[in-house]
Amino acid sequence: MPAWCFQGEEQLDDGSGISWEDGTRRRQRRVYQTVNAVDGSLIDVNRGY
Repeated sequence: MPAWCFQGEEQLDDGSGISWEDGTRRRQRRVYQTVNAVDGSLIDVNRGY
């Protein structure tokens, strides 16, 4: 099924000056919303529908 998938990265600024690339912190891409491109219904990617 064709779908629109809106993804992004979250960033945390705790004021410590440590970037996400330092130590164990890693940037992770996250799917915020998936929309069925045919009828516009929202798809829950965790449930698969």
